[in-house]
Amino acid sequence: MSRSLFHYCLLYVNYYFAMLFCIALFVGVLDAFVPDVTEGLPDGAGTGVGIAAALVPVLLVALRFYRNEHRQLSGRESWLLAVLFTVLGLIVSMVLFLGMMVFNGYGLKYVAQVLAVSSLQFAFVIGVYTFMLILLNKLVLWSSLRAQAKQAARRAAKEDNEG
Repeated sequence: MSRSLFHYCLLYVNYYFAMLFCIALFVGVLDAFVPDVTEGLPDGAGTGVGIAAALVPVLLVALRFYRNEHRQLSGRESWLLAVLFTVLGLIVSMVLFLGMMVFNGYGLKYVAQVLAVSSLQFAFVIGVYTFMLILLNKLVLWSSLRAQAKQAARRAAKEDNEG
């Protein structure tokens, strides 16, 4: 690996922050200029956006990895990156969530009380979410790197036929 694992993890966090910033900016602009649209959204409307926010950075890191390394990930590397990206995404999301709660006037004591009341359900949901996100991250890494390898092979075959 010509770049370190830390480089790709840092790249993931940067892409993840950029994705969250763009989503927040888009929703903020919509809410400011067309509040009827954001008020009329049903509960759970942000689920697809949340999934995209979690998976697009993985895709971008995979594309950058192939551009730098000119190879696919080994099985061990892809599972390791999938787990690391999931953990990093959860940490960033939790820090942002706690920051928003404090910023909006709720103290950390209130958040701890809410989590204590529903800790078993919260742990179950987070566990299932983490498991699914690891699998999705692995799938995105594998599929995007495979597509890049196929594209590179087609490009090389085309150059051989022309030359």
